[in-house]
Amino acid sequence: MNIRSNWRILALSILIILSMIIISPIGSSSTSNSDSLDLNISYGLDLSGGTRLRAPIVGWTAEEVSFIGYQESNIEETILSQFPSLSRSDVDAKIGSNGIGTFEIFSDISPEDFKLALSRANLSYGEVRPGVTAQTRKTTVEVLNKKFDESGLNGATVQQSTTPSGQYFIIIEVPNYNSNEVRKLVEKRGSVEVMVQFPTRAGEWGNAVVLTQDDIATVGTVQDPTVSIASPHVPVTLTNEGASNFQIYMQQYGFSSQSNSNSCTTSLPQELRYCIHTVLDGDIVYSASISPGLSDSLRKGEFINSKNFVMTSTNRTNADSLRLNLRAGALPAPLDLDSGTINFVSPSLAENFKIYSFLIGAISILAVAAVVFFRYGEIKVAFPMVITALSEVIILLGLSSAIGLALDLSHIAGFIAVIGTGVDDLIIIADEVMAEGSVTSTRIFRNRFRAAFWIIGAAAVTTIVALSPLAILSLGDLRGFAIVTILGVLIGVLITRPAYGDILKFLLKLK
Repeated sequence: MNIRSNWRILALSILIILSMIIISPIGSSSTSNSDSLDLNISYGLDLSGGTRLRAPIVGWTAEEVSFIGYQESNIEETILSQFPSLSRSDVDAKIGSNGIGTFEIFSDISPEDFKLALSRANLSYGEVRPGVTAQTRKTTVEVLNKKFDESGLNGATVQQSTTPSGQYFIIIEVPNYNSNEVRKLVEKRGSVEVMVQFPTRAGEWGNAVVLTQDDIATVGTVQDPTVSIASPHVPVTLTNEGASNFQIYMQQYGFSSQSNSNSCTTSLPQELRYCIHTVLDGDIVYSASISPGLSDSLRKGEFINSKNFVMTSTNRTNADSLRLNLRAGALPAPLDLDSGTINFVSPSLAENFKIYSFLIGAISILAVAAVVFFRYGEIKVAFPMVITALSEVIILLGLSSAIGLALDLSHIAGFIAVIGTGVDDLIIIADEVMAEGSVTSTRIFRNRFRAAFWIIGAAAVTTIVALSPLAILSLGDLRGFAIVTILGVLIGVLITRPAYGDILKFLLKLK
């Protein structure tokens, strides 16, 4: 064989060898002892088992809000005053450099109530729409990724998706974990605060938040109860600003006085207690008195030098949740799980899907081989046609493994479609080359092959154009099918179809 004239065959052979090396068990990090094919291929939830959750973010957004002459904090407080059930974390004003921005409210309120609140705050605005801003969606994805990383749920992926109507969803996929575990991790925002309770001059008692997640610089590991701290706790280090503000607040509310330490007891009336509460998602998970050591440090103004604080919980589970949420941060807005979907595929069922998928692929290849052989009756035409079609699948598998694409059932359907369209194109080439009698020279072969290639090239362009919207839009499994099919068509037109032409020319013994 003249390598210079048949370089496409050599290139195809190299790609096949590289793809087989990539997908071979040699490069696999899997430690599974299952009897299924242990290839270096990533599998999605359909073929590995796990949970897929799809949900929108709760919220409304007012666009083109004019904040000129207003301060962000004042506007948020004004809006909140009209919704007593909401907290400070449920609103967010984003002010641009020109004083125009957006105002978000993370609650399932009516748009009419939102518009009325904006009007009462004397804010002019444009459109009020359901959903949140792009920045909030981005932050939500980042926080959820951190949550899964910190919780040890390996392999979890979080991404945005958009429907054709413009609605945004957060899609979470977690292999090998059931839906209850995933739902428990994402159903709450993970907001952690330290709140104090103290007597007021009016003879009543007041509350104030003295620490938030923004005030914390580093988070330690969960510590078991000790002699001085009788419950599981999480040591943290505050930022300089956080420590300064904490010291000022605690002095202001009377916690720096030694007489008020150890006063959070049930023996005292509630209006006389000085208590520090650890609050997780609005629920108090621990209440305690201020220790004499911390009180002394606050009174002397020395706390700002150490910046060390301890968040305590009633049990280890709550302490683990505190550490997780402190490290990952709070979700800027809650997910609307009731309006979303959550699906779970058991690992045993996924293993069956995996085996059957490879079995169906093998059957489809054998069926194509039988049809092609009966069509032409010549091994020298049918055999390379089947091998060429199979090479597309091998190269696609190698490419998928190289880029880390997790294969699902939709991708397997795309592989089968690639086999079918690939053989269709190869039949067109064979028929066009051999239909008008024997091929006696390379020139005749090239002319006929060129005519066939124009046909399959036009068909490839049509297929790519038709499937492109499905590949771009987030339409679930249809997207995976479209992406694999488009990649298969490109590999076929650019690599395998020209190589098959050289193979056919070689077998026809043309020079």
